[in-house]
Amino acid sequence: MMSRYRNWMRFALACGALLLTASLWAMPPQMGGGFGDGPGGELFFMERMAERLELSDEQRVQVQQLFDKQREESRPFVRMMVKQRKAMRKLMEGDVFDESAARKLVSEQSAAMTELAVIRVRGRFEMQKLLTPEQREKMQHQLKRRMGPEPE
Repeated sequence: MMSRYRNWMRFALACGALLLTASLWAMPPQMGGGFGDGPGGELFFMERMAERLELSDEQRVQVQQLFDKQREESRPFVRMMVKQRKAMRKLMEGDVFDESAARKLVSEQSAAMTELAVIRVRGRFEMQKLLTPEQREKMQHQLKRRMGPEPE
């Protein structure tokens, strides 16, 4: 029984770490996200890349609007994940394990993380539409450098 509890705790802690990473990624800079190459690094990376692409003034405005929209779309899901993380912590600190509540929380967390991933992918797609062919090529080169070689 103790082994099962330890496995559950490991799983719950891993979910918590994943949630924290995802929530920080989606937060706007003033809320603690959007910094460095750690949590929040994807949006920050895209903002830095926009600077490197030598965007026109019009493109800069459009890209900034896109980033602002992406942050706004992400905000409710980030808040949802923060609430879920608190509920998960409360569940783990309780005297009795409620598996159905844990499954519900994990399911809700997964749904929020899915929405955040879709927002991120849509944002990158929309950004590429604003670029010239040369800028798109430069962006792809930067992404490959950051991500490393594609698996075969």
